[in-house]
Amino acid sequence: AVRSLDPHEYPEKITPENREFIKEVTYEKFGPPAVLSGISTYQTSSPLREKPLEKGEWTPKSRRCGLITRKIGQYPMWSNTGKIIWTTLLQVVDNHVVKYTPPELVDSPRKPSRFLRPNKFGCILVGAESCDPQKFTREYCGLFAPAGLPPKRVLGRFFVTPEAAIQPGTPLSALHFQPGDTVDVIGKTIDRGFQGVMKRWGFKGQRGSHGSTKTHRRPGNVGGGGKRAGIWPGTKMPGHMGNRTRFLRGLKIWRINTKYNILYVQGLGVPGATNSVVYVHDTILPLRKRKDVSKPPPFPTHDPSSEEDLQDDLFDSFNFLVNPASANSFVVDGRHCIWSSNLRMKDIGWALNDLSSQCRKSNQPIRHGPLGSETTPIRPAKSFIGDASSRECCSATGKYNAT
Repeated sequence: AVRSLDPHEYPEKITPENREFIKEVTYEKFGPPAVLSGISTYQTSSPLREKPLEKGEWTPKSRRCGLITRKIGQYPMWSNTGKIIWTTLLQVVDNHVVKYTPPELVDSPRKPSRFLRPNKFGCILVGAESCDPQKFTREYCGLFAPAGLPPKRVLGRFFVTPEAAIQPGTPLSALHFQPGDTVDVIGKTIDRGFQGVMKRWGFKGQRGSHGSTKTHRRPGNVGGGGKRAGIWPGTKMPGHMGNRTRFLRGLKIWRINTKYNILYVQGLGVPGATNSVVYVHDTILPLRKRKDVSKPPPFPTHDPSSEEDLQDDLFDSFNFLVNPASANSFVVDGRHCIWSSNLRMKDIGWALNDLSSQCRKSNQPIRHGPLGSETTPIRPAKSFIGDASSRECCSATGKYNAT
């Protein structure tokens, strides 16, 4: 007799035994589920099934592949001179190269060849966030079969020069970039829905009283007179706001966390909400491109086999105050440290600004000294510069008076 399945008990008509069998096949093919760099994925080695591509040399005209990241928040940092630097955190989430298309096969010609210039860029398809194959169609899962990868939740393509081609199945990490690099980001802005002119365009609005009736937030006159009578194209009017693809170019990478694959990018203007997808690639701005041939970037990408003992955090050019709110004592550039039992982040900026400005005026370097009449005043009074264990503080000259 054929066993009939209750649709209410098994909505997908799969018994628990069959479900366990499907899991075993998935784990055997893509590896067991694992948490890598804080990301839930599969522990797959992604064997390269095709012939390895020839590795080229980097030139200033080369264009490399990019990364798919998640915007996870914003974070302030302070330089060793006390200058605050606001950054946006972008996490590289389980990136792999899915497919490479050579230049001659990119965008098949739609016009006669005499009207078409030869394409000089190839295309690399990158996928992020490995998922269970049961959540996708057979056709979509077949896209990743040649590379030996599980299906990805997010896809993105990047145009590269032929010498920057990467073998399908190669993993990509945050070390694809280096601290100090300049990048461009692409993301979708936050969807605000249908909005009026005051929120969408920043109009002032009209009076709240004294003759105004039901026109307080309206735009007012939208047409001209005379020969310009009518509403011109491009007039600022109410409409849908947000959910638009926007580019932000020329952002500097201040810090890279190698443990969790996080890029600390300059500024707070990265488009998109928290946990949204952001695409990152080398900048195309001509004055901010990398031009020094003696210091090439990882080309075509970072090689994990050549990895040495890397620190968890890599910085650009000078040290930062790292996570000041989580520790009672920390060192800045090896010269002085700040301690407080109840220290706020903005107090650290005030402290270092006062200290650096006084040292510049007196033309003397910062030195350590015991607590006494030469201590540096810090706002508020509960906070002071010094070490929590040795109770030493920074002082420069006799001009520093205790408060």
